[in-house]
Amino acid sequence: RRIVIGGPDCKQPYSAALLNISAMSYGALSENAILALNTAAREGQFFHNTGEGGISRFHLQPGGDIVWNVGTGYFGCGSGGAKRVFDPEMFKANAAKPQVKMIE
Repeated sequence: RRIVIGGPDCKQPYSAALLNISAMSYGALSENAILALNTAAREGQFFHNTGEGGISRFHLQPGGDIVWNVGTGYFGCGSGGAKRVFDPEMFKANAAKPQVKMIE
């Protein structure tokens, strides 16, 4: 079974599986783990939540659907060291990636 996320005004509704890969930060997992999880998402036709670590090439390479977890660190849409600043252009570029199906 699947559930459609997005109402009648949504330009890109998403048909989500009922079971998906929960958020786990890229910083907490190895590159091979991220590759394996996203490959499984692609093969199983469900989404892979990136966790607060943002979008990495290891999330994108296998081709599975992604829920991009922006989080408080703005990883993937911000810059800076200890004090990170939101970057709207970086956000727009990552949000436009075809694998990014939802943003949380």
